[in-house]
Amino acid sequence: ISYKNVTSFEAGSPALEEIIQQDFGVLFLDLNMPGFSGMDVLRYLRVIDGSLQVGIVTGQSTVENLTEVIQSGSSIVNLIKKPFKVDEIYEILREYL
Repeated sequence: ISYKNVTSFEAGSPALEEIIQQDFGVLFLDLNMPGFSGMDVLRYLRVIDGSLQVGIVTGQSTVENLTEVIQSGSSIVNLIKKPFKVDEIYEILREYL
C-alpha cells in the first residue's frame, strides 16, 4: 500500500482548519494536544463530517476518556495506546483505505 498524502499537526486548531478544507480518508488523533484538545476536534468533527474515520492515539486510556470519545459520535476505527508500533497504524490503514 502506498500512502502518498500524510499530513501532521502539533495542535488541534490548525488540524481542524485543514480537515475543513481537505478530504481525509483516516485521521489519527491524539487526545492530548496543546490548546484545542483532541476531544475538541472530535466534537467539531461530529458537526462537520461524522463519517471521517478516526483512530484515537492516547497514553491516557481511562474509562472517562473512552466514554467521552464514544459519546463524541465520530466514526472511531481504533484506539491506539502509546507507545505504539508503526505497524499498528499500517494495519488500520489497510483495513480502512
